[in-house]
Amino acid sequence: MSGCATLQGKEARAGKNDRPSQSAPTDVKQLAGRWHRQGGGFAEYASYAENLGNFETYEISENGRIKSSTLNAARNYDCIVEAAASREGTISSAPGSTELNISFETGTIKKTNNCSPEKNSTESTGASNTSYKWKVGEDKTGATLLYLTKANGETAIYRREE
Repeated sequence: MSGCATLQGKEARAGKNDRPSQSAPTDVKQLAGRWHRQGGGFAEYASYAENLGNFETYEISENGRIKSSTLNAARNYDCIVEAAASREGTISSAPGSTELNISFETGTIKKTNNCSPEKNSTESTGASNTSYKWKVGEDKTGATLLYLTKANGETAIYRREE
């Protein structure tokens, strides 16, 4: 499971509502707080399954620590399949830089299937280190948005929780 999904679906359409002026970052401390993003879920799980969603939250502290929580869920008839991941690490950027680095330590993924409990499991995730281009902007409602773009051009947009 990836920490950030690509920009697609509702997020792509929501991105059209963003204001064209986005501020250049000044300090990673301005990111302190909770950020969330919602995506499409298990897109490849099964064509007949109902995707219940993909929800991701970053909690960033002023001391450079970050916590990530992700929940992916799908329903196949009366069966719900979920994968929940959590991990912690560090977030850093040089003052005034558009480069941002997120390093996660080993975390966990808990997989549950309410119709096949024998498939339930908890696994460790590997550590990761990802660099992004970052900027902060606003949508039409004035909500603060964080744009994280990987080297391959994939962009994830997070909304600050107020």
